Amino acid sequence: MAETNTVPDLLNLGGFNTMEVRPWDKPTHENEKEKNFVGKHTSTPTTVHGLNWLDLNCGFNIRVDPQIINPTPEKFTASIRSWSDTQLYSAGFNWLEIPRIFQYIPYIPLIQTGTFDTEEKREWTKPQLKNSKSVKFRTPYHAPPKVVCFLRYLDLERGKNWRIKTYATEVTSTGFTINIDSWADTVMYRASASWFAYPADTPGIDSGRFAATDIRPWNKPQLDNSKTVSFTKKFAKTPKMFIALDEFDYDSSKNLRLKTSVSNVSNTGFTWHLQAWADSIMYNAAASYVAWDQPRD
Repeated sequence: MAETNTVPDLLNLGGFNTMEVRPWDKPTHENEKEKNFVGKHTSTPTTVHGLNWLDLNCGFNIRVDPQIINPTPEKFTASIRSWSDTQLYSAGFNWLEIPRIFQYIPYIPLIQTGTFDTEEKREWTKPQLKNSKSVKFRTPYHAPPKVVCFLRYLDLERGKNWRIKTYATEVTSTGFTINIDSWADTVMYRASASWFAYPADTPGIDSGRFAATDIRPWNKPQLDNSKTVSFTKKFAKTPKMFIALDEFDYDSSKNLRLKTSVSNVSNTGFTWHLQAWADSIMYNAAASYVAWDQPRD
């Protein structure tokens, strides 16, 4: 039996980028590839996914829809779709796979997940800056848990700066509010986000977020943004890490180019990266992460 004070090596992660199926300079609306789940599952796992890469033409609306289609215990179809006149040069997402066994074994920390789509609250033709939903946990926690949010679906108007952020507020042991906001003159037709919750006092699992504005003011944009940071919890070994975007603020006069990654991961910390390229203007971008212990030898 696994130890009661660690996270077993049951969480796994993977990623998909459109450049696995075509060159960046040949944009298409439909981008799909069959993927195998990383872990071995006896039933179809729960998945959480979020965007980690965007490269779109600024002359058209920003429309991106990453999906996990037709999952089985072994595999699924990874899809990134755009539509209408959008020119999607490339995009990518990471996924986190969670065996359904997590729901039934007492010594495994209670992990709960879900999504929020702004169309649950309004029609896409009626854009608004603030969008939120009250979420009730299927199973209450003994104390307020950690809740981490990631961006998924995007539909933003061209010609207005692209500003969007997802985050959790009012977290209690029974639920929380998930938010997807834009600000100033941004026109957000529709967006969606994933969320991941776990007990805050669980050893061997940590989470947080990082932003370009951690190292510079928003009004001094630069292409490369990185910083070495420490985990808030101790790990026995180098942990696995799931990361995805939760915010960006870009000038809409130039193409939207953004990617996030981590490097130099150790049992004490890591270096995060938020990068644009070419003539893109990144005022800010941010990503959230979940890190968990790997099993001891």
